[in-house]
Amino acid sequence: MQARTSTYPILASNAGSKALNWFLVHPKIMKALIEQAQTLTLSSRAFYNEKFSVFAEYLTKLFGYDMVLPMNTGAEGVETSLKLVRKWGFEKKEYPKIRH
Repeated sequence: MQARTSTYPILASNAGSKALNWFLVHPKIMKALIEQAQTLTLSSRAFYNEKFSVFAEYLTKLFGYDMVLPMNTGAEGVETSLKLVRKWGFEKKEYPKIRH
């Protein structure tokens, strides 16, 4: 769901109480939230879902990226980010691989 609170779009998903109290109380946003919840509330990447490809295509076009990798938690996002940064450093900057 994309909310427009100013000149910048905000992508809202399971953001918890902060998002609900901050901007999701607008009637148009609540209507969109209810419609979405009636379609699909939560999808795991562990299982096939025909809606994921539509979601991924929307995000890549919205942000101009080649691909997306949604995460369920902040911890997953941090772990994946660290792995990607290390890989980039090894491949692009030719940092030495240190093994302990």
